[in-house]
Amino acid sequence: MEYFDHFFGKANIFALTFRGGRVINMNEMAKNLLSGSTPILEYIMDSSRYLDTFDVIFKNGLYRMVRTTINGEVLVLGVDISDIKMKEYYLRKTNRLQEKRIEGMLAFSDLVIHDIKNYLFMLSGYMELLEEEYNPQHLQEMKRVLEGMKHLIAKSSLLIKDPKEFQKKAKLSVRKVMERAIHAVSMDAKRKNIKIVKKFRGESIYADPIIVEAFVNVLHNAIKYSPENGKVEIETESEDDSVAIKIKDEGPGIPDAYKESIFERFKRGTSMMGMGLGLATTKYLVEANDGKIWVEDNEPQGSIFVIQLPKK
Repeated sequence: MEYFDHFFGKANIFALTFRGGRVINMNEMAKNLLSGSTPILEYIMDSSRYLDTFDVIFKNGLYRMVRTTINGEVLVLGVDISDIKMKEYYLRKTNRLQEKRIEGMLAFSDLVIHDIKNYLFMLSGYMELLEEEYNPQHLQEMKRVLEGMKHLIAKSSLLIKDPKEFQKKAKLSVRKVMERAIHAVSMDAKRKNIKIVKKFRGESIYADPIIVEAFVNVLHNAIKYSPENGKVEIETESEDDSVAIKIKDEGPGIPDAYKESIFERFKRGTSMMGMGLGLATTKYLVEANDGKIWVEDNEPQGSIFVIQLPKK
């Protein structure tokens, strides 16, 4: 038809017309793209019967096809959208990276808030002890807690800006990391008369020293949900390229349905388990150090939190 003719002179447009399953005309671009590709031609004609627009992949790229019909004759026009799709892909990728970075910033902000509350709780405990009876050791502990708080704030403020840039990964002794974490929760354990059983070996992990905060959070929960006069066990299991640190408690345990959701921000295992942000930020911190965290059942009762970190 005459009103279709002007499309066939466009060098950058795919143009093809057909009627009743028989091709009437096609321009040079269509001939080049369809050369030896009968299945693609059949796909275009079949799709044109039902769809106004559809995409076709040729060897040189992706084409967006548009169909119109006048007096029984079908005109199919196509343009190369490969560049547009590629730009769309990179834009989505950039957006995902930005979303991930924002998620990281929120997670580290939560970590700072959550752990500062823990430190303040510890300071409050030592102040109560000092009010009852002066003890120089309690003052030293308060100074240590304040130093830990300052280090956490300084480190986290850098990590919020760019976790990879400000991470200072190094070979760390599991024993030293865990001793620091245990010391941080010692007041909690003492209040409930909970014994912390240590089964360490001479393993080392490769991580940023701030990883100690992950263990503090898990130990804090283990003590919180264990009964008074109970125990929390810490043991390690070494593999070829990683070390698994297992923290076992004697608490109520975690149902299978909640074993994954407890690590999500603003979610809790049940209405009785106020783990809150601690485990979500712990998961983010572990994964930022190329590790994994999960929870298992502890027989006969309780949970086992496993943090697996690389050796190098």
